[in-house]
Amino acid sequence: MTVRVAPNNRGCLGAVAGGEMMFHSLLRGRGWLKAIFLMLFLLGVSIIPKFGYASQEPVHILILNSYHQGLEWTHDQTDGILQKLQSHGEQQIYVEYLDWKRYPTLDNLNNQFDYLQAKYTGQQLDLIITTDDMALKFALAHRGEIFANAPIVFSGILENSAQELLQGQERVTGVYEILDSEGTIRLALAINPQVKHIYVLNDLSESGLACGDDVFAAVRKINGEEARGLVAHSLAYSTINEILHKVSALDNDSIVLLGSYNMDSTGLILSTEDVASEVSRSSSVPIYSLYEFLLDSGVTGGSLLSGRVQGEHAADQALKILAGQNVDTVPIIREHTFVAGFNYNELMRFNIPEKLIPQDSMVINKPFSFVDTYRSLVYITTGVLLLLILLVTGLLFNIRRRIKVETNLRIKNEEISAMHEELTATEEELRQQFDELLSNQRQLKETQELQELVLEAAIDAIWDWDMIRDIRVYHSKNSSLLGYKGDEIRSVEHWNALMHPDDKAEFQKKLNQHLFEKTARYSCDYRIKDKDGEYKWIRAFGKALYDQSGNPYRMVGSHRDITDIKEKEMHIKYLAYHDFLTGLPNRAQIQEIIKSEILKAEEQGTLLGVLFLDIDNFKAINDSFGHPTGDQLLITISRHLTQILDNHVVARLAGDEFLILIRDIQEKEQAIDYAERIMKLFETALVIYKQYCYISTSIGITFYPQDGESYESLLINADTAMHKAKELGKRNYVVFNMEMKRAVVEKAEIQNNLRKAIEFEEFVLHYQPQVEPHTGKVLGLEALIRWEKEHKLIPPNKFIGVAEETGLIVPIGDWVVATACAFLKKLHDLGYRELTMSVNISARQLQEDRFVEKVLKVLRDNDLDPSKLELEITETMLIEFLDAKISNVLARLIENDIKISLDDFGLGYSSLNYIKQLPISTLKVDKSFIDDIQSTPESKNITGLIVIMAHQLGLKVVAEGVEKPEQREYLIKYDCDAIQGYLASKPLPEEELIKVLNKNLL
Repeated sequence: MTVRVAPNNRGCLGAVAGGEMMFHSLLRGRGWLKAIFLMLFLLGVSIIPKFGYASQEPVHILILNSYHQGLEWTHDQTDGILQKLQSHGEQQIYVEYLDWKRYPTLDNLNNQFDYLQAKYTGQQLDLIITTDDMALKFALAHRGEIFANAPIVFSGILENSAQELLQGQERVTGVYEILDSEGTIRLALAINPQVKHIYVLNDLSESGLACGDDVFAAVRKINGEEARGLVAHSLAYSTINEILHKVSALDNDSIVLLGSYNMDSTGLILSTEDVASEVSRSSSVPIYSLYEFLLDSGVTGGSLLSGRVQGEHAADQALKILAGQNVDTVPIIREHTFVAGFNYNELMRFNIPEKLIPQDSMVINKPFSFVDTYRSLVYITTGVLLLLILLVTGLLFNIRRRIKVETNLRIKNEEISAMHEELTATEEELRQQFDELLSNQRQLKETQELQELVLEAAIDAIWDWDMIRDIRVYHSKNSSLLGYKGDEIRSVEHWNALMHPDDKAEFQKKLNQHLFEKTARYSCDYRIKDKDGEYKWIRAFGKALYDQSGNPYRMVGSHRDITDIKEKEMHIKYLAYHDFLTGLPNRAQIQEIIKSEILKAEEQGTLLGVLFLDIDNFKAINDSFGHPTGDQLLITISRHLTQILDNHVVARLAGDEFLILIRDIQEKEQAIDYAERIMKLFETALVIYKQYCYISTSIGITFYPQDGESYESLLINADTAMHKAKELGKRNYVVFNMEMKRAVVEKAEIQNNLRKAIEFEEFVLHYQPQVEPHTGKVLGLEALIRWEKEHKLIPPNKFIGVAEETGLIVPIGDWVVATACAFLKKLHDLGYRELTMSVNISARQLQEDRFVEKVLKVLRDNDLDPSKLELEITETMLIEFLDAKISNVLARLIENDIKISLDDFGLGYSSLNYIKQLPISTLKVDKSFIDDIQSTPESKNITGLIVIMAHQLGLKVVAEGVEKPEQREYLIKYDCDAIQGYLASKPLPEEELIKVLNKNLL
């Protein structure tokens, strides 16, 4: 985003500042001098741009934010910066967002680097202003590369974090983010003197822990100075549900202090504003905070860190630099950037009088009071009005006295002339009355004709109600609207009898509001039965006439047919709460239904069952028969589920996912019985468009209240149980238990730790030799990844699956390819130039648009022959993910002499005919076949046949998991090309492998 603001000249900033000082000093003199100098000053300011700014180029400023656009904390800082900069001349301002809060990944930073490099390389930048830690870190890392080596002003960074980032850096200044925990606590104690317990809510991130430490330090300081005996409790290690339960039961000697909180103890990412609102709604005591942007989210108040003030201070630093001051001489601002602020709604909620808060405090949501806001103006205006009243009273007295004298004189004169004129006027008046009578007759006729024309031309049907006689006249338009003649409906009672029973109460309410409360006009939508007995929606308008006593005596109005509009509105409402394909309730409606049923179940003491159903391998139906068949299959499944589940609720969430609510049950077995009936439904084929579709389903089951007391928790836990059913082989149902939840939490921890592992380079590679079975000569190596955490090696089966799901497998896989090729280059330089390297890759990597280019670049950077690199893909992965795109990628790799190896052969379909069609150069026989060599008679052992058929297909064969001499002898018999396993060597680190090669031990 680019912002261009008013003209500016850095050389003129000092002159303008000096002019402002002179202007204020002159205003202290005499009044006439003030006016002269004011005109001269304004004239000078208007001339400066013409002579000083016209020839200057605008200043180019980049505002780089760590977080995303729309986040209130970021918005306040950016707004404070822009407000300050826009009042000081012309700049070309660019605003960018790294979106680090929502996407804290290396991929995101790489994408941002590519985007900003393309946008700003070669672009003039005079200054960079950053908000929060990641933006400063990014700018320091890349300003020489893409940001024209511009000076940096930072904002919103804790002092410890800033000092760590700025080590060895020059041309950087800014504003420290200083929290006022002590000030907030003292404000809370002044308002709530009975407080003894402070519950501190912060997360376990770096900023959250720093915030919590600051609060605990403030409590210790206050206890030391005033001996209050305050006790601080940390909520950082509780889940969000535990926190909400805790704060709902606090005594009035407690408060909650909310700091930085974006993630609960399970790693669940949360919105700080949403957390503040949820905690406030649940809390029995006031909530205080350290941040201004949380004030309107249910927080009572506090000494609040202001993002806008932070931004204004950062802009002040920037203006000093733009005015010519050396950035290294501009000191970092340590001033407090917080304000005392309170939420009027929360003060009222906890009965806190306004007199207890500091007088200069900011109060939001307070109802507007004209007297309080403009008290001085009211007093001055009242005084002026009183003075004017006195003056007007005196003038009126004099005027009345003069008028009285003049009136007496005029009366006497008029009495003399009136007698003469009265005689003359009487004759003239009679003549005029006769003429007016003729004119009125003509106008009456024209008015009647015009009225009839208007009634016929009007779109609406017109009605006239004589309320005294209770006669209601409907004009001819009603014949086309409802089919009734004008004289068929003569009273309101007759009209009400035709009205839909459900609409009568609303009709009477709206009519009474107009007649007795005298609203501007009457308006109401309701249904009325037409001549054919069908109900139509009409929109009625009307206005009543009142007599001198204020009683209504007549009412005129119109009816308009809005049946089409209402039907469209109802259709739109239906679409908003129903799935467009199946007609089942959608995600929005099932959420409302479950929330409502939870309240009923809580009152009645019954159970609820929630079934999360996912169709197994539904993608294969779409791929095989097309999307129309897939859509019709979903419709058929929906119909069958609805029939099976009686009066229970079936909803479609998305794609092939369904959510089923089993309500009002006494035992869990009732819901499980429905799950078994659903599983039985899928035992037979479903015929769609004359195609037999054999499908299965996986179901996860949760129960209220055991597995969750809210819609969200029940849905999450049911989804978890469904995925457990998938892991157990699909075609199954699983009842949720807490062990699954712990597994999900453990998986989340692995995911978080994986991101750190990438950032802090915790991965290592071990290499297992592939040897010639006859001679033991090392032919190549397979690179195997290990995770080195706390001096322990974590095997890949613990984390590769999580990396696949999260997409982190892509950066990890890129690192493995680059590291393995670099090591192979090292071995070639040591003289082992015939060695090859095998690297495992995932389907996610093959789906990357530039995967082939990245691999070829790694080979070029290491000066390696592409034929020395072999990429391993599993048979299971090929069967599941193979499509035209991946086939094209494999073909391009082969075209560039890179070998493709099929790993774990035998665990999947094991179809040699299928493999024959793929661009594969090597077949790796799975360890399970090698283990069968000793346990199965040779006449029934197919391992040797696999080697023979693979050779006939022109494939090289590598046997995995060879651990015994007998297995090697068997493989030699069938001319297996290479073996790999503990018989030859276990996987070794680089140094040990080089020692083994040097000693020629293999």
